[in-house]
Amino acid sequence: MAKIIKNRVKKTGLVDWKKVKDLQPPNTKIQYNFEALVSLIKKHGIAKASDVWEDPKTGDIFWVDGHTRQKAFKQLIKEGYSIPSKIHAVYVNAKSREDAIKLLIEVHNIKQNPINQESLYKWLEVEEIDIETIEAEVVHMEEVIPEMSKADMKKFFKKDKNEKGEVFYKFTLKYSEEQYNEMLEKVEGFDGTKEELFYTLLLNQE
Repeated sequence: MAKIIKNRVKKTGLVDWKKVKDLQPPNTKIQYNFEALVSLIKKHGIAKASDVWEDPKTGDIFWVDGHTRQKAFKQLIKEGYSIPSKIHAVYVNAKSREDAIKLLIEVHNIKQNPINQESLYKWLEVEEIDIETIEAEVVHMEEVIPEMSKADMKKFFKKDKNEKGEVFYKFTLKYSEEQYNEMLEKVEGFDGTKEELFYTLLLNQE
C-alpha cells in the first residue's frame, strides 16, 4: 500500500493582518533583509500570500509565515502608504499550537537554494530582461569562491603537536579593531557553509 502524503493546506481566505498574532517570540529571526522587504513591497505590491494557523480552541489566528511582512506594512503606513485591511492567506492544517510551531520552524524557515549566478544571467538574456531592473542584492545568489593556492594556505597554517605527540595544524586570523567589529556583524546570521564562512574571514584579515 502506498504511503500517503498529507495535504496540510486547510483553506485560503482573507485575513485582517493587523489582528493576526505571533507564534514566535520577538527577535527570533535575524531581520537583516527588512529594508529590502519594505522596498520590494513598494515595487511589486503584496505579491505573495501569507501563511496562518487558526487555533481551533480560541479562534485566534497566528502567523506561520508573514510576521515580518506585518511589521513592513506598519512601516509603510508610517511612510504614508495605504495597505489593504485584509490580505490573502493560506490556512495551514495544524492540530495544535505545537504542530503549528513545528511547521513554522521546519517548513517556512528551510534554507533556500541559492540561484546560480551564471545561469541567472543566461536566463535573463534569453528572456530579454535587463539585469539592471533586478534588485540582485536581495536575491539569494550562489557565491563563487576561488580556490586558495598551497602557498596562500601556508601563510595561515602552522604545524604543531599536542601532549600526545599527535600532529595538528592551527591558524590565527588577525584583524584591526574596525575589521573585527565588521566580522562580528558578518558572522551573525551568516547563511552559508563552514568553508564559505572561513573564506570570508580570510579575505578580511589584515
